[in-house]
Amino acid sequence: MLLCGPVWAHERPTTTPAARFLQDHIDQALALAKPPLSAKAGDELDILIRDTMDWPALTRYAVGHYGARLDTGGLSDAGAQLERQLGVLARRAGEEMPALTNSLRGLRIDSEGNRHLLSTANLPRFGEIEVEWTLRPPATGYCVSDISALGLSLRQFFRGWVTSLVAAQGGDPTAVFNGEAGASPQ
Repeated sequence: MLLCGPVWAHERPTTTPAARFLQDHIDQALALAKPPLSAKAGDELDILIRDTMDWPALTRYAVGHYGARLDTGGLSDAGAQLERQLGVLARRAGEEMPALTNSLRGLRIDSEGNRHLLSTANLPRFGEIEVEWTLRPPATGYCVSDISALGLSLRQFFRGWVTSLVAAQGGDPTAVFNGEAGASPQ
């Protein structure tokens, strides 16, 4: 028992660097997204989203097989549009759920070294829901590579969104992501 005590103390999921990274960024995002959202807070929220998410991996997954038909500029535009869409969702959550809280309660590490942080979000209209955050540990620090709740992941949401955008343009991803007139990511 004495030998296991230090190991248990070290393995507390809410005190790991990944958990501290995530909780700090969640707290900051929730504070920035609460109404009234000033221009400065909106800009800071956009920067936070840009800096904490794994946009290259999310973009590759969301664009999927369409990526082969996009040039470098198109892939970059796709990532920027996904980033803007997440900003829209964060602002909407701030407006519709200003009392949202999130608390971490568990951690597991997969075979690739990704951290899966389990949390409970308390949504005023829905009650408590389970949320799983996947963090990739790059050399420069953690970044969020996926968020899963209510049976849907952010990666799946973005892929479905991209698929619907491309379908609305007759199956042409270049019309959506290479800036051709008439295409709208909204």
